[in-house]
Amino acid sequence: ALPICCVEAMGGAMGRRMALCLCTAELLTLTTAGQGGTSSSSSSRFVGAPRLPSISASCAAIEFMYTGAGSLPYVYIFAKQPKDVDFASQWGGGVRVLDVTDEPDILAYGEVPWEQEVPPQKLKNARRFRALMRNLPAGNKFQVRLTDNMDAVVGDSSFSVASKNATSHEHDIIPAAPMNLEIHRTDPRLNLDKPDGSVCIDLHWSHPHMKLSSLPDDAYFKIHYKYDGEDSRQYCQDEVGKRTRGCGVPLDSVTTDVPSSFATVCGLRPKRHVTFIVEAFNCDGKSVSRQMEATTPPAAPSVTTSMITHPASQGSSAGFWAKVVIDWIPQHDSLITGHAIYLALKDLGAMKLLCWAPHDSTPGGGHVELPVKHKNHTHSADAALLRDYLHRYHVHQEQQVLVATRTVGNLESPMSAFSLGDWLIMEESVKCLTTFKAEYPSYVSHPVTLSWTQEQSLSIYS
Repeated sequence: ALPICCVEAMGGAMGRRMALCLCTAELLTLTTAGQGGTSSSSSSRFVGAPRLPSISASCAAIEFMYTGAGSLPYVYIFAKQPKDVDFASQWGGGVRVLDVTDEPDILAYGEVPWEQEVPPQKLKNARRFRALMRNLPAGNKFQVRLTDNMDAVVGDSSFSVASKNATSHEHDIIPAAPMNLEIHRTDPRLNLDKPDGSVCIDLHWSHPHMKLSSLPDDAYFKIHYKYDGEDSRQYCQDEVGKRTRGCGVPLDSVTTDVPSSFATVCGLRPKRHVTFIVEAFNCDGKSVSRQMEATTPPAAPSVTTSMITHPASQGSSAGFWAKVVIDWIPQHDSLITGHAIYLALKDLGAMKLLCWAPHDSTPGGGHVELPVKHKNHTHSADAALLRDYLHRYHVHQEQQVLVATRTVGNLESPMSAFSLGDWLIMEESVKCLTTFKAEYPSYVSHPVTLSWTQEQSLSIYS
């Protein structure tokens, strides 16, 4: 479509249609759209020229202002070198974008903040985005233009202004190496006995560049593990350019000198010597790795449980308490330090340490007796709990007792679980070691004494 200031006329021997344009500004837009010009259509959602604030040998961060309504999941990059006539080459497929409106500006040498370059009325409702351009040839000068239209052709109204010329670096960036590799027990709520008998370990590491910002120097991670005499196996790997990690979970709540992350590595063989390798790599394809050796925890303990809810035949019921009896087969291993007994609310993910049984405290085998009491309207299913609650019954969440083998280094095996049904543990009657560092037995809990109200207190003196 022609600008308003243009009129059409017939001319030439072949009767070709020609446009006579009376305003030079719009003529410039038409003639430069496909030839690497610096103007964009008034209907483009891009504001100002894209910027290239951070560049490596093969990658470049592109920042731009965008006023389009709704989300912008992808942007499409067209690039050219000085020798090229126009921006006819699309640089790969759609590139994911990251909204960095609330982050500080990254300014290349000689650049000024956006608000000093673009008129305020054009920046109204605009948001700042960043995309990571990849696979650049090293040491080459280039420019880019952007579009939000997957089917755009060079010269249509969706394109941005062309960026300034930039040059990719001659040499690749080398990422920093991972550090502080450690192993920890896996969250007991997730570490249940598996059909194949495999075990899990939490692998922790630190690195100065944990945040993903769609920049060329972002660090990505890959985890391998290797058994003695076998080839290395890859467990997980981050994807370059993606905003979320596929390998590791940042530990944002932990205050350390260097940012940390962890990955729960499952499917490991029990009681095996294994080497863990954490590899950091970047957009330029360079990588640095660190490794540590460990012994995986044993498989879940063999546990037998029984409920004794009535006195023995011919026995007296006087002084009888119902109880659950837990026995486990001891494993003779110098790395085993004992067994942890947990109490959980079934299907809720709520769990706590009930008793700690050190390896040398139960000679000849593992054995624990826990007093229980019967409670009606005890369920784990939400529908059953809600049904009884609506009938004004006092409802209870079903409990589980879980047993895990604990090893040197505070690692734990998967847990063997036993559900108690309509019975609840009488915690105020259980006396055992209640922490991993406890030296003397103590009661797990104490009866709760309700505080008097002010009215009850004053009644004593009335």
